[in-house]
Amino acid sequence: MKDQLISYFLAELSKEQEIELEEEYFASDEKYLEFEAVQNDLIDAYVKKQLSLPQQEKFEKYLKASPGIRKRVEIAQALSIHINKLTETSVVSEKTIPSTQTISWWQALKAIFTTFNLAWRFALVTSVAVTFLALTWTFIEYQHLKQLLENKQAQLLIETNQQKEQEKTLQEKIKLEQAKASEISKELDKEKARRFTLEQQLTKIPEPKQVPFVLNYINTRNSDEEGQTINLPMQNNQVLQLKLKLPKTSLRPTQIQLKVSGKEDRIIVWQQDKLEKSAKQINGFLIVEIPSNVLNNYSYILDLNGITKDRKLATIEDYSFSVH
Repeated sequence: MKDQLISYFLAELSKEQEIELEEEYFASDEKYLEFEAVQNDLIDAYVKKQLSLPQQEKFEKYLKASPGIRKRVEIAQALSIHINKLTETSVVSEKTIPSTQTISWWQALKAIFTTFNLAWRFALVTSVAVTFLALTWTFIEYQHLKQLLENKQAQLLIETNQQKEQEKTLQEKIKLEQAKASEISKELDKEKARRFTLEQQLTKIPEPKQVPFVLNYINTRNSDEEGQTINLPMQNNQVLQLKLKLPKTSLRPTQIQLKVSGKEDRIIVWQQDKLEKSAKQINGFLIVEIPSNVLNNYSYILDLNGITKDRKLATIEDYSFSVH
């Protein structure tokens, strides 16, 4: 973990890794002491210029972003210079400071402190007091960072709980909508079943038989009498059934012409040939069907024609009626 801490101080970690490391080492005092120890070693190496040039540049970037640590480095640099000057004018016994052992600036400070006179000791105490203030500042900064981390964790917990509540509310709404959709689907299925039942019942209801209108032929030819009046619902899908009384004749009905009655030339509004297939003769009557959409509120003359023996078209009878 020491290598990871050094990478942290040299800004070699990603943002996510930095957050994970801070959460781990700021969580307890024991962990933070380890954090401080590595930081002190790195400060000592920086002051003694034992870092490589890339490491030195990275650490200086870290110092720019950390005023408290930068102050400690400045104090350590000042103490290092001061100690170097003292060691040049003082004799330190080999028993106190072995020449073969590499010591840090604070270890050298302790050894020198025991050999110097009162004035020098006062100066050293002053330096130690400054160092203590720097450490106090670091501890306060640590507490501040720890508080910020706890606040962030508390805020994250609040946001997580809010998100869970929102998800719970959304799930309840979804379940409610699904229940409504299920009820609507059941109602639709019932409606389809009722419609199917009605359609089946309608197929079993026989269609009402249309009663044909009985028309007698005109007694006097070329007369303009209106004849029988027919009240007809004018719908395009209906037909008018006419039951024509046939006179005694040898001619076979083959054609019908429907004309508008009037003094002037009669206008043919409908004509049907080939009555042999479309008309029925029953007991002296001929039943024909006329589309209702060709009729208006007029008086009409219906000409029934037949074929003579010499294959000529001749009138069998005329029938008169009016529509209202």
